[in-house]
Amino acid sequence: MRIFIGIDLDLELKNQIFQLQEKLKPYVSKGNWKYEDNFHLTLRFLGEIEEGQISVIDGAIQSMIDKIKPFKLQLKGGGTFGLKSSTDESKGPLVKVLWLGVDGNMKALNELYFELEFALTEKGFAKDYRDYAPHITLGQDLRFSADIEAVKPYFKALEKSFMARELTLFRSESVGGRRVYRPIRTYAFSPTTLE
Repeated sequence: MRIFIGIDLDLELKNQIFQLQEKLKPYVSKGNWKYEDNFHLTLRFLGEIEEGQISVIDGAIQSMIDKIKPFKLQLKGGGTFGLKSSTDESKGPLVKVLWLGVDGNMKALNELYFELEFALTEKGFAKDYRDYAPHITLGQDLRFSADIEAVKPYFKALEKSFMARELTLFRSESVGGRRVYRPIRTYAFSPTTLE
């Protein structure tokens, strides 16, 4: 099974992100857009694992979750990973990942990331050596029909705050040709004073 750990978003925020996505679609001639239900903030992608490892992951999360207090984040800005200009003048740039940025209490988010990373490596999972770049993926492999700069004002219109209150262990699976993220378990942060 394909597994990752992240912060799920509430339905209202997912809908607001979907509305932003709808405004961006006319600028894209082809590509894969994320489904509204799948919007989330990834903390750690674990990839393909055996079903028996779920209890090990659960133990890792349980060992650190009480240290984490709820904290506030904010959607802010957007950007791309893997932007490639086209050599064909009739085509716009190709974007590997179009994402929505995250700001707010980044100290708390990074502490959460490092606590989780430490707990997982203590349980035998390989360390992730990549820099953590928090973002919410909007689409992948998108071919823009216009200059990418044309969409930047849309990101500024969606600078919403939200509370991070729990971690979610997700299973990613293909259902009817569509990628679906299903929560397996959720882990509430320590119910103390909000930061």
